Parts: sequence; structure tokens; C-alpha cells
Amino acid sequence: MPDQRQIAIALELNQKYPWHQGVYAGVARYAEEHRDWTCIIDECPQIGLADGAPRARRYDGIIARVGAPLARFASRHRIPLVNTWYSSPVGGLSGVYPDCYAMGELCADHLLERGFRQLGIAGVFDALSRREVLRGFTDRAEREPEVTVSVLEYSGFAYGNLAAERRMRRSQNRWLDRLQPPLAIKCESAYHTRQLQHLCQLRGWNIPEDVAFVCDENDPVTCDSPTPSISAVDCNWERIGYEAARLLSEMFGGESRNPTVRLLPPAGIVTRQSTDFYAVTDPLVQQAVQYLSTHLRESVTLPRVAKAVQTSPRTLQRRFEAALGRGVSQELRRLRIACAKRLLMQRGRSIKDVAFLAGFTSSKRLGEVFQRELGCAPSDYQERQSIG
Repeated sequence: MPDQRQIAIALELNQKYPWHQGVYAGVARYAEEHRDWTCIIDECPQIGLADGAPRARRYDGIIARVGAPLARFASRHRIPLVNTWYSSPVGGLSGVYPDCYAMGELCADHLLERGFRQLGIAGVFDALSRREVLRGFTDRAEREPEVTVSVLEYSGFAYGNLAAERRMRRSQNRWLDRLQPPLAIKCESAYHTRQLQHLCQLRGWNIPEDVAFVCDENDPVTCDSPTPSISAVDCNWERIGYEAARLLSEMFGGESRNPTVRLLPPAGIVTRQSTDFYAVTDPLVQQAVQYLSTHLRESVTLPRVAKAVQTSPRTLQRRFEAALGRGVSQELRRLRIACAKRLLMQRGRSIKDVAFLAGFTSSKRLGEVFQRELGCAPSDYQERQSIG
């Protein structure tokens, strides 16, 4: 049996954040697949294993949210170190992180796809990760014609502080005073999304018909309830942890001598009620898009959709092209591709099941459409979203 490698895990697991726990789950999975790894949760790896006890030894490697003291310690003792904290004040480290710029782009894309042309983004942009999300969001929105972006920057988080909460809610209300539905807002957390949702509802604005919301933190507990549930980015934190462990293993083998940084794209958006709407100004087209989205698995034709919304096929096609810049069949294909991408993010889904549930006639047809539209096979897309 090979010698056991003792790996320190310093991911601030005591804070119970889902993203910290997700990263740890990925590291743990890697360790299960590599029997020579022993992971030890230790928020102070500098102390070492059982400092002062018989047979004490230093760690062979560390995976952590790295601050300056730990970085100095690892460098001094030449212990391989992998960082998972995007906004760490320490530069020049090997690390695996979410691609925060891509997260911002993804959120903007999700809202633009639903027809919104007035976008907002609210948050505390003090950390590098949050500034990158902001940059990705605004860059993507500004590439689209006739789209406006409004930014609400909080001075800091106000959790539980009465005076700070009052200041925050005043700033939220002043910001909303300058906006009018239909609009779509991206928030950092489910908590801040809930705040803004409530303020919008007090104004008589309906969600998602008047205001759509998406947030960064896909925490099922706070995103799923209360109604309306919140659409959120799936950062695939578990994959980040797995890839951090893989990078550390490469460092053990001497494959990665210079600092290596890997940015992993988000897996996608987990769509819930807060964006379950298409902000199309043409009510006929809006009704037809809703019909398409709920009949993906059926044999949907232009005449059938036209009959469902009580118009002629020619009129419906013309109105679609005027409102969306694409026809009914193209919109149906886009919806099916989006559905297939969401299903492929779910571990254990077979390509055959995905094809059926997304409305494709066969796995072969799904593959043909993916290759043409995305430049890859469904299995390749699935592999990129999964761990390992």
C-alpha cells in the first residue's frame, strides 16, 4: 500500500456556507478515489498534526481559502498549497476558482434571453470576485442594442444591524424609484433578492411578470421557498473542490511547478419561478412562447401553436420574427437546447433520457443539434459540467 498523504483542509467549514461545503465535498470525492489520500479538516494547518504529540508530522499538502499567514507558512516549509478563495489578498498562488466574469455573463444572458431590455444589478462590490461578476454582467448587457443597465452598490452588508438595514432599504427604494417594469435584476444572495422582491411587491409589481430576479447563490433552502422561488447560478462548487484536489496531486508529481490558476465556468442557471417568464412586448408571442415551453416533449408544429393561441400560422410567424428576430421553429429549438443543457447538468442522466425529456426525437438528433449549435456532443457538454 502506498504511503498515505496527509492533506489539510482549511475551507472555513465552521461557517456552514453551501459553497464552502460544496468545495469540501469535491475534495472528499477525489480522496475517496485516491486511497493514498487522508483528508484532515484543520483550520490552522500551521500548527501541524497533533503538535507536540508522538509521531507528529507536517502535512504533505494543503487545500484552503488562503490568507497571508498560511501562504507564508506553506512557502517557508515548501508545502504544496492550493487556494480556492478567489478574492484572497495573496497573489501568485496556485488555485482553482469559479469564473466570476463568466457568472456575470451567464446571468445577463439568462435575463436577455427572456426578453428583458432594462437590467439591474445590486450588490456589495468590494471583493474581486464580486467586481468580476459585475464586469461580466455589464459587458454582456452592453453588447446588446437598446439595453440599459442600472447598478445599485451597497456600502456593506447589513445583516442584523438595525441602522444599516434601514440605510440599505432606503437605498433600495431610491433605486427602484428610478426604474419601471418590465425589468430584470441580478442580486448576490437569496437574502438580498428576497428584500428587493418584497419591496417590488409592495409597489404592486408582479414577479416575474414585471420584475425578474436571478442571484449568485444557488442555496435550495432559501431559493426554493417562500414563493416565488429564485433562479440562481449553479457554480458547481463540488467540481471546483475536485479540480483543486487534482491540481494538488499534479503538484506532488512535479507536473505543476509554477503557480497554476484554473477558472471553471458555471454549470448553468437553475431556473425557478423568479425568471419563469418571457418579457415579450407582443402578448400573442408571449403566450405562444409559454405554450412552447410547456409542450417541449410533444410534436409541436406551427399550425398547432397558432391554433393554441387563436391566430393564423402566417400571422404568428410574422409576429415572432418581429418580436424575437426568429421564427417559431427556431424558438422551439432554442428552448429544447436550453432544457437539454439543464438536464445534462444533473448527475446520472443518460443521453437517451435527456433527449426524450427535452423533446428530441432521438439521442442521435440531440447530438446533431448540439454539434451544430454548440460545437460539441451532448456527452462532451455533460463531462465538462461534471466532476472529473
